[in-house]
Amino acid sequence: MSTIKSNLFLLAVSEVISQNSGTVFMLSNIEAAIIHGLYSQLSTLTTYGLDHIK
Repeated sequence: MSTIKSNLFLLAVSEVISQNSGTVFMLSNIEAAIIHGLYSQLSTLTTYGLDHIK
């Protein structure tokens, strides 16, 4: 579960950075693919319930 926790942390950090920087923060294709992967991982986790991660 530690890998999942760190991935969720990276996802949260990416979200904060992209929101704060707005259009100045442009994702490269690789970064976008990684974040897309984290989002799909996150949506898979919600079926198990996020309470186990906290």
